[in-house]
Amino acid sequence: MRKRKRSSLALVYVLVLTLFGMLAAYTFKNHTYLTSAQEIVSQTMRSLRSSNQQLDATEIEEGKMTEKQKKHSKLFKNRGYEYATAGKKKLTILAQETGRDVEIYRFIGDVIMPESFSIDNYFRDLTCEADAVIIGDVKGKASQLTEDGTFVFSEYQFIVSQVIKNNRLEAIQPSGEITVVRSSGSVKLKNKNKKITTNDEIELPLKKNQSYILFLKFNLETQSYSSLGNALTDASFQINDGLVSQVSKQPFPFGQKKSLDLNYFLTKTQRVVGDDCSSNN
Repeated sequence: MRKRKRSSLALVYVLVLTLFGMLAAYTFKNHTYLTSAQEIVSQTMRSLRSSNQQLDATEIEEGKMTEKQKKHSKLFKNRGYEYATAGKKKLTILAQETGRDVEIYRFIGDVIMPESFSIDNYFRDLTCEADAVIIGDVKGKASQLTEDGTFVFSEYQFIVSQVIKNNRLEAIQPSGEITVVRSSGSVKLKNKNKKITTNDEIELPLKKNQSYILFLKFNLETQSYSSLGNALTDASFQINDGLVSQVSKQPFPFGQKKSLDLNYFLTKTQRVVGDDCSSNN
């Protein structure tokens, strides 16, 4: 590999993961030497960074968390260790050692949608599994480091405009507000002027004042919600000009189509809500 002349450029760590061909990278501001593989993903990195800049970084003081944040942090325990290449160090330590901002990227590799995939079965399974399905807008967001210091998560304030499937344990009121906890986010360390950001293709940041349809899991202990999405399927969808598009870069459910008609999407979902899910596998 031909190295570029050293300057004030920071080191870039890239790790190819076996699970779904994911890539993860530690980067420090003002990029560095790029291998051919890194050049391939550099455009995705810029895209993810742009997405995360939609909402400002949250200023935090390391080690200071609310009880609710501590409980939400457990949802992402050891998450950063899956992608770290720097000896499992806390992100604050990496920022201190390098004197630069720190960013983590989690990528999804190419996955071919099997011919057996059924959009009807997808809607049925997802809707039946969800504790709640709602439409609403992002009012605000606060990000925080996990207690182990290896990852960043975000708590979104979500204003509900329509309830498609209500939570049986704690009913959601239209025009009410709920908290949705997601991966990805950006924090600024108080008195250190250092920024730490995680960008996750599985759960890309939500945009303020943008409308979404969310399929949610209820966290009884904190009275909050999290996404049902996983490494292959999305459960968060952005509404724009009568179309519904995935928030993540997962291959399912839309595949290469990338979007779906809003009315068709709602019809499929509402039909399942009216059915009996007891026979759902």
